[in-house]
Formats: sequence, structure tokens, C-alpha cells
Amino acid sequence: MKAVQTLQIATELSTGRSSTTVVATVSSDGKMHVYDLARVPEDSAEVAQIEPCGEYDSKGTRLTCITLAEGDAPSKEADKEQEEEEEIYGHDTSDDEE
Repeated sequence: MKAVQTLQIATELSTGRSSTTVVATVSSDGKMHVYDLARVPEDSAEVAQIEPCGEYDSKGTRLTCITLAEGDAPSKEADKEQEEEEEIYGHDTSDDEE
């Protein structure tokens, strides 16, 4: 494991919790894992192990750091608009100066 980052995020009201903490890890073999600390048993006397709630394999890219940031997930509408702009301009315009 090369890097670990945590981020406290709000959760849906239906979960019964107002927030949770997620932990993301990266390793130099190119794998990223995300864990939800709400899955850790509260009353366990033994060392608890949890499975990642998300993972990604970059297929061998040597990862050395990770940063988590707050934000909303892009909507399908925003994805569609971005694809249309890429077709018109021939590249991703999200980082272009206005």
C-alpha cells in the first residue's frame, strides 16, 4: 500500500446515519480500494476485516498517491452534455479557460 486518504461524507437519510467516513487506498501494483468505515462492526473484540465497497484496477499503473474531494456525482444529463461538446470541439472542454 502506497497511500491512504479518508473523507467524511453525508449519507442518505434512509441509512439511519447522517454521515460516514470512507477510506481510499492505492498501491504501486495499480489497485485502488474504497472502504466504508460504517461496515466495521462496533462491538467486535477481534480484529475486524471488511471488504472494499469499491475497487479499480488501473492495469499496472504505478500509483503513489491519492486525494479524495467532496462533490456531487455527475448527472447523466451532464455526461450527455460533455459528450456532445467533445463531438463538436474534438476534445474535452471541461478544463478550457472561458
